[in-house]
Formats: sequence, C-alpha cells, structure tokens
Amino acid sequence: VPTGISAGVATINYTKMQDTSSANVTVTNTATETTIYTYSVPANTLGTNRALRFTLNGTYLNSSAANRTVTVRVKYGATTILTKVTPTIPTSATTGSFAIEGFVAAQNSASIQTGYMWVSFEGGDDITRWVDDKGSAAEDSTGALNLVVTVQLSSATATQTIVQRFATLELLNASDTIGAPTDSSYVTLGASGSLSAERVLT
Repeated sequence: VPTGISAGVATINYTKMQDTSSANVTVTNTATETTIYTYSVPANTLGTNRALRFTLNGTYLNSSAANRTVTVRVKYGATTILTKVTPTIPTSATTGSFAIEGFVAAQNSASIQTGYMWVSFEGGDDITRWVDDKGSAAEDSTGALNLVVTVQLSSATATQTIVQRFATLELLNASDTIGAPTDSSYVTLGASGSLSAERVLT
C-alpha cells in the first residue's frame, strides 16, 4: 500500500508508457507525405482529462546542392491537428538529427482535444532549426482512433533523407486502483494451520 493510503482500494495517477517503437522508417527521394509513426489509441484512453505525449527521434541528411525544408504533420482520427514547415535547412555533407515532441490532450471532454508540438532539425552544421505549432480537434475518443505522425520532404531527391529511429508514446494522468483488500475479501490460514484434504471455497 503506498505511503499515506490506508487499507482498502485507492486510486493512483501516474504516467504510463503506451507504446515504443525502434523500427527504422526511411523517407527519401519522394516529395509525398509519408507516415513515420502510427498508433491505434484504444477507445476511452484520453477520457476527459488525460493527454498523450509523443516523442520521435532520428537522423536527417540534406547533401543536395540546394537548401530544403520538411513539413511535419500530426493527425488524430480524421483531423490533422498539427502542421508545420521547418525553416530552410542548409545543405551539408554531414548527417544531422531531428526530434519531434508534442501532446494531444483532452479538454474536459471526450470529444474536444488540443494539440501542441515542438520540432527541431539539425542538418549537420550544428545549427538547430526550431518550430512549434498548436491546434485543436473534435474527435470522439470514446472509440479507437489513430495517432499518426508524417513528414513531407520539399523535394524528391535521394540526397535528402529522414530516418525515424525511435518513438515513444506516453499516457499522462493514467489511473488505476491499488491497495490492500478489505477484511471481507480474503481468507488466511494460520501459521500452524493445515488441510487434511482438499477443500472447496465457495
């Protein structure tokens, strides 16, 4: 029983790891929007006061002769809740990195959500380009809905490449019941007790 909780069932709130993915997803030589992470959020996960926090990390290379941009989108259900185009990322022969982090949170309702994200791209020149975005959705979270993160390269060239390497999804303000059982819910045997034959407890 956690400190401060008396015997009996109690409710605790905590952060729950909802999903992790270490599958590499490579996007190159295309200017088409491409999914780099997707997760089917079970029905009633968000409720009215919970949030999903997503974090994606990987590498970025733009070794072309031209500066490029990347469009990042986050979708919840049928709604594109977040969209942002990065600042221009200069060409570099060195592989850099990217990170995408954000939230999709219930706003005191199972059918109203708010989203936030922060995006950074470092093209190998040790200079990070930051962007952020906010948005909203009106999806019915009492049913299962997909959370999807996509990227779209500004040009179809083999010299601009994104590799998604690791992603996590956490549920904030998750809750469960925990605690000692009440007196009427369990049966004990004394230290010197013995059973001479099999008994059936009804």
